[in-house]
Amino acid sequence: MTQPLTHNQFEGWIGQWFLDRGWGPALSEVQAGYVKDGGRLPRWAKNDSDYLDMMMNFYKMPEERAREELQRAHDRGWIADVAGVVWSNVTKMKDMGLYRIFKSEMMTYGQWTWLCEVKVTRADFLQDDKWDAPPQANLQFVAYPKGLIGPGEVPKGWIGLEALTITGQKRVKKHTKKAVFHQIAEKQRYQLIENLMWALWWRGSRLAEVELAQKLWNELQQEGA
Repeated sequence: MTQPLTHNQFEGWIGQWFLDRGWGPALSEVQAGYVKDGGRLPRWAKNDSDYLDMMMNFYKMPEERAREELQRAHDRGWIADVAGVVWSNVTKMKDMGLYRIFKSEMMTYGQWTWLCEVKVTRADFLQDDKWDAPPQANLQFVAYPKGLIGPGEVPKGWIGLEALTITGQKRVKKHTKKAVFHQIAEKQRYQLIENLMWALWWRGSRLAEVELAQKLWNELQQEGA
């Protein structure tokens, strides 16, 4: 890759790559689950004091209410860079290099949740604590520019997506040796789908994506009936 992308640019790039393959809806910054340190603050907050200062002085919250919001911020935890839902079929799984690995799962599960973490620097990859955290989706990907992460460094239970080109036709090499289909709890799977649905509605996404979210929600209601 001749010109490096920023994190946000690469996030949009890989999100569109998923959409191009029918792995949608695919949306950035979706609530996924928890990290082992108990959660994280929003990206604008450097630390707890910074968060409390913003809540109390900018939003004019009483200190007790601000501390309650701080606890909620920690409880919310892990925000996935990109997340979505895919209806598994032979074509999509073969395109992703996952058909032989997850052939048996395709007979059991229809809708698969997935998330993708985006890394554009070595330091960010090495310092992240999500790799050993409990899985939050059926499939978990980590996307990165060419050569940033070695094939043997892809974390266990994750699928590596190495972007070989960023201009013209998108070329991505899949590293699937450590791929795992995570059989997460149904409640957890529904929660990620619900979070994705609300994100689609609140952000005023394209009509087709909102309609897809509505279809998804109707099917979830039928499953829970």
